[in-house]
Amino acid sequence: MNDLHEYRKQLIEELYEKYNDKKYVRPDPLEYVLLCSPSQRETAGLISASFAYGRVWSILKILDVIFKQMDFKPKDYLLNSSRQEIEKAFANIKYRVSSGEEIIRIFIGIKKVLLEYGSLRDCFCSYVDKNDKNYVGAALKFAAKIKNAGQIEKTALLPLENSSSPCKRLMLFLRWMIRKDNVDPGVWETLDKSKLIIPLDTHMLSVGKLLQLTPYTAASLKTAMSITDTLAEFCHEDPVKYDFALTRSGIRGDNFIPRFHNMWEQPKRAVNK
Repeated sequence: MNDLHEYRKQLIEELYEKYNDKKYVRPDPLEYVLLCSPSQRETAGLISASFAYGRVWSILKILDVIFKQMDFKPKDYLLNSSRQEIEKAFANIKYRVSSGEEIIRIFIGIKKVLLEYGSLRDCFCSYVDKNDKNYVGAALKFAAKIKNAGQIEKTALLPLENSSSPCKRLMLFLRWMIRKDNVDPGVWETLDKSKLIIPLDTHMLSVGKLLQLTPYTAASLKTAMSITDTLAEFCHEDPVKYDFALTRSGIRGDNFIPRFHNMWEQPKRAVNK
């Protein structure tokens, strides 16, 4: 099995080398984060990640409306706009199960957190315990702070504080903020990449099953942590580095994963003879 482990590591690294390039980002909500200047990217990242569910083109459509209204300066827009101005600008907006009122309250929550802490990073870091194995607990408290600031009891855009779901969008936001390579902007310096958890969606769940990265089959936080633990065997200090590359093939439809699967099965058959 050691040979299989090494072969899988080689193939996953090959995927990372192939897809760690901005030219592969589209279509992805990360596009809107990268269109903003560095000082705006944490706010852009939280907004973009919060809407990252459903069909990708629907996500990009709603983000296009939001970011054009904010002139691609979401932090400045929220800080410089009154509640009445935000309500007027987004009165008719909605996305899937999220009403305009819910979206406006999220924006108000982000605005209040920015006013209180100066940055989303400082708010998030206020919940980080250096003894925590990962950032899940801090992320859920961070989301709860924004909801409370916006006076939101329940929303599809942010998870519950006691959530057992994979919290995919929050984990995606943290990946963008904490990691830095040719794809991820990494605007939050000094935070520990090894404490990130894979943003588990249907694409990553499929890849996780295909490559036997986890024994679990449900889209849960337990599964996300299991996949992350396996990827940490390949890169302990930065296991989530592989997220974009592992999911990009299926999203872009370039058939790399089927070829990858065939390459993976060949050494398995050889070992099992």
